[in-house]
Amino acid sequence: MRNLACIVLILATITHQGINAEEGTEEVEFEWNWEAGVPHYQHPKYNDDDEVEFFPRIIGGTPAFHGEFLAKISLQTRRGHHFCGGSLIDLRHVLTAAHCITELDGRVIHPNDMRLMGDDISIDSRGARTRQIRFATHIFAYPNYHAITLENDIAVLRVSVGFYQTPTFRPMPRSRLTPNPSEVCQLAGWGVIHEDRTRPHPVLLRVELDVISMDFCNGTSSYNGLIPDNTICAGSMDGSRDACFGDSGGGLICSNQIAGVVSFGFGCGRRNFPGIYADVSRYNGWINECIDSNLPHEDIPRPPIRPNSVGKFHPPTKYLLVMIAAAMWIIFNKV
Repeated sequence: MRNLACIVLILATITHQGINAEEGTEEVEFEWNWEAGVPHYQHPKYNDDDEVEFFPRIIGGTPAFHGEFLAKISLQTRRGHHFCGGSLIDLRHVLTAAHCITELDGRVIHPNDMRLMGDDISIDSRGARTRQIRFATHIFAYPNYHAITLENDIAVLRVSVGFYQTPTFRPMPRSRLTPNPSEVCQLAGWGVIHEDRTRPHPVLLRVELDVISMDFCNGTSSYNGLIPDNTICAGSMDGSRDACFGDSGGGLICSNQIAGVVSFGFGCGRRNFPGIYADVSRYNGWINECIDSNLPHEDIPRPPIRPNSVGKFHPPTKYLLVMIAAAMWIIFNKV
């Protein structure tokens, strides 16, 4: 029974599916985003009058300046709605999370369903003159990606026409080593404002995160053995700095290299629950194979479809499972 509770919990708490990190506030509202293909749990922040002030993605962040995150990419619907982050690894390829480009059962979306934006910190319709828009032709999801446990949550996208390099936009190298605990890394992402609950914040936010020991993250006071292999923990122990809804797929930058890809977390900004990132150093061989691949998109190896995943539940049922899993987590950890 405990193993079942753990599986349900990890399903329900991928980064952009977390539950409210604010103590003393109402439970979050569930919103089903059919266009992006993923469920969004929104995380309201309240002012002193108990009014919703904004919906954060980066917890504890500050505005980034243009060119600070040279490889930053926004994954967008064809109509230009941001839904995930990514990192430029060469002029035709972008690194992101597998759960960003798959349905909840692991089915890979079609490249025609998305576009990619780079060289801009704004995702408003009016962007910087430097803004570059490209369209995807190939989507490589790691073949052993598991839509239920989020193991191997990494993917590569290829664009039809290569981006061009500028002083504020260029590919970043990938790390060949797992960052050490206590190393300080950087993350950037876009937020959501309260006026339009599906509209991302127009300005990129940045935050510094500490790499945290896997011994702690998989210990009984944190994820208690739920964390998949080949991942990194990063955030802050007090929950003041973290990734959140919509940051998924973004690159964790350590020593000026892409070391991690935002995967999931237990809510956002929760004490003792840092964010979990795919460890890029463990996937460099596969990433190189994707870059060198000449296969048409239809012939690319894909993850297995998992029809019994939580994605088959009616959305309110899934929200109920989140609450049940959280309760079971608390009960079992007090025993």
